[in-house]
Amino acid sequence: SSRSDRQSPVLRGVLPALCVVLAAFAFVSQPPRELLHGFWQILISDAGLITDPAVTGGAGAALLNAALVLALSTALVYAMHLPVTGLTFACLFMMAGFRLLGKNLLNILPVLLGGWLYAKFQGEPFSKYIYQTLFSTCLSPLVSFWLVHLPGWWCIPAMLFSGVAIGFFVPPIAGYTVKLHQGFDLYNVGFAAGFLGLGIASICKGLGVEFVTELLWGFEDHETFLWLLRVILLGLLLAGIYLGCRRPRDYTPLLRHSGRSVADFILMDGAAPTLVNMAFTGGIGLVYLLALYPFGVRLNGPLVCCVLSMTGFAAFGKHPKNILPVMAGACLAKALLVAVPFTAPGPLLAVLFCTGLAPIAGQFGVFWGMVAGFLHMTIVQNTSILHGGMNLYNNGFAAGLVCVLLLPIIEALHSRSKEEP
Repeated sequence: SSRSDRQSPVLRGVLPALCVVLAAFAFVSQPPRELLHGFWQILISDAGLITDPAVTGGAGAALLNAALVLALSTALVYAMHLPVTGLTFACLFMMAGFRLLGKNLLNILPVLLGGWLYAKFQGEPFSKYIYQTLFSTCLSPLVSFWLVHLPGWWCIPAMLFSGVAIGFFVPPIAGYTVKLHQGFDLYNVGFAAGFLGLGIASICKGLGVEFVTELLWGFEDHETFLWLLRVILLGLLLAGIYLGCRRPRDYTPLLRHSGRSVADFILMDGAAPTLVNMAFTGGIGLVYLLALYPFGVRLNGPLVCCVLSMTGFAAFGKHPKNILPVMAGACLAKALLVAVPFTAPGPLLAVLFCTGLAPIAGQFGVFWGMVAGFLHMTIVQNTSILHGGMNLYNNGFAAGLVCVLLLPIIEALHSRSKEEP
């Protein structure tokens, strides 16, 4: 059954159904007038790290923003007649998630234009670059920054120019950075965007422009977001069961993969076990956050973003066996780092996003997975300064740096142990 379900109507219906769920929760959460006012506030506000749009415009407005952007992204992909693969889920779940952490319908449009122009410049169809372009909207807070901080009409050319430049330059940089980490950082575009963000932030700083983002971190909408995640994860589980993943032996073969890119579970194992894996992997993220409830942790936009990103990438590299060692290493680092509280926003995000390094655990085992998670937690505390908080995939940037640091060491020790009699 796993081979025949690849493009079943159920599989193709998952993303449109997610749009409907997000929109439904949006309209239940806020009355229409408040909803539209909040949505407008999100569009015209700062969007850098760490900004919770549920604080800016309300939970309903944040979810409406997520629903609209996911609908636009899904429509783009489907209009190009691309098959629904693991990469589709990874990318579009990230798009939906990061609408709850900085991206919005306005600040992504110039970036999409830049990606389209890059495809034209290369003389190739936009469909070849659509996923990289959608991922590269991680630098869209830069577009919002000019809107908020430049006076008068000057903001419009600045927004357009910076957005187009991001969409144009991230795809070629991402093609290069993947060679640096050799497929062990699942958030490759975040790594590429970190370097571009570093370049832009450095130039702007030299010109006297400082990127400053105040922390916006919500607590009020825990119940709304908890029900939202329950509905999404249960829906994925039921869809997987319906498509034929009903016994452990239908699912366990998926766990044999290291997760190293390109690990497209839908192409390798079929849709049924992949959807079940998405439910399980997202569930691990949710259970981790709920375990911290007694310590004052409440679900909000950025934390839901983490869970949705984990869920999406469970179709493209992550599964329980390769994420748990990395999360354990990050938790260990957090327990030892006295400078930042365990429940502070940055570390909460890092424990879930460090799972971008899951292929290290998958390929080299539990010990190196834990080392990767440990290093990630320490490095990510300091990377946001480099790009001024403008790269929403800051954890992807940090994960790439961990790979550059750790992979040569692993390879050196592995080759040494092979040489010894």
